[in-house]
Amino acid sequence: HKFTGLPMWGIDVPQVASLVPSADGLSVMAVGFYYPSGGHFDSVVLPNYNGVEGAYNAKINASTGAGEYVMNSGGTHKDRPYDAVGSPEGDVYVVGYTQSEVINWGGTLKTKIIEKGVDQNDDVGTAFQMGNVGGKTSEYQFFAVKLASSVAGTLPSCVASCAAEGTSTAVVNEGTCFIDNVCYNAGDNAELFGRSCLVCDPDRTQTGWSYGSTIGTTQCFIGNVCREQDEMLTFRKSRRETYTSLCQTCDAGTDAFGWSVNPGYSIVTDADPPDECAPGTVVDVASGAGVFNTLLAAATAAGLVDTLNNPDATLTVFAPVD
Repeated sequence: HKFTGLPMWGIDVPQVASLVPSADGLSVMAVGFYYPSGGHFDSVVLPNYNGVEGAYNAKINASTGAGEYVMNSGGTHKDRPYDAVGSPEGDVYVVGYTQSEVINWGGTLKTKIIEKGVDQNDDVGTAFQMGNVGGKTSEYQFFAVKLASSVAGTLPSCVASCAAEGTSTAVVNEGTCFIDNVCYNAGDNAELFGRSCLVCDPDRTQTGWSYGSTIGTTQCFIGNVCREQDEMLTFRKSRRETYTSLCQTCDAGTDAFGWSVNPGYSIVTDADPPDECAPGTVVDVASGAGVFNTLLAAATAAGLVDTLNNPDATLTVFAPVD
């Protein structure tokens, strides 16, 4: 309050880089970044950009503190606004840094950073698919972007109508999806979010991603990330230390939504890669190999299964395959 100095309202939002009052004084634009677990604006939850932070700009009513809208933007790697200023016309200019080659700024604006002398596997404007994530710049790159907040909003191309209550009331055109305030055609995938195995399938849902046909055949979907067949589990201990499991892998045909354990190993409880893989017992190795069924039947008939399955025993067994 300008006379008493007492607060008039307060709201809880993710990390704020800058506050920009509107030219007419009726609203405030908050610009900042959010982590996947903290992109919450009341009932609105912003999408997860491949497990790293995304950027946002939120319009807040200056009199009441009520949120009017929030827009998300980002790519498959770190995107962080550092400051923002407003223009007399009511637009917002944002500066910051990024490691994403491709950034979707909401609506139809998509930018792409080209690094000279770097093979970026150019595929005509979409996110670059390198395994389970899109392209990452070799260095931190500066960005400056203009958000046309002075312009009256228009319906997205795939939306037939939308009530004042917000995007949850949108009537979406046939053959398209409207996901996180962005229009997609049937068959488009979520590669910009590092998830090429998720697709727009209007027959299943028009407001969220659906599992693609690659899941269960050539890809797994584990921990909200698309994994390639035979890709090994990794564990990031610190910024400088990343370890690869010796036995946990994506085996799409066995388990498309969890890590499979390679034959001959067992998992040590409460251990992280690479220490979670223990050599299996004779029974583990024989069962996993799939060609020692006669040996296992004979061990069962002879009452030797418990002996061969003792993890503390040191045993060597010579046996023919089936």
